[in-house]
Amino acid sequence: MMSALVRFSIRFHGVIIGLASLMVIYGIYSLTRSNLDVFPEFSPTQLVIQTESPGMSAKLVEYLVTQPLENTIAGTVGVDKIRSQSIPGLSGHRPVQTRHRCLSQPAGSGRTAEHP
Repeated sequence: MMSALVRFSIRFHGVIIGLASLMVIYGIYSLTRSNLDVFPEFSPTQLVIQTESPGMSAKLVEYLVTQPLENTIAGTVGVDKIRSQSIPGLSGHRPVQTRHRCLSQPAGSGRTAEHP
């Protein structure tokens, strides 16, 4: 069986090259028409918020800037976690959204605030 296939391929090499060319052309055609949006996002949506507070200590930044911003961001629909950091003169926040949160879910489900 294999020897017959090899003999056919050697004898009719033009047919084999033609079939291979058709397969390559069809592959290129399929590639250009394929929908590449089928792959999901590998990381959740993140937003970075940085606020400056010149001359304030880390404790003051935490009390006057970081906590009020966390409370405001926590009320946003779809926010799963809030990562924040307070250093002297600067406050940084990273709210992380879930990928597929339904808007009919309660606003307070599954929220946590993490402080490094």
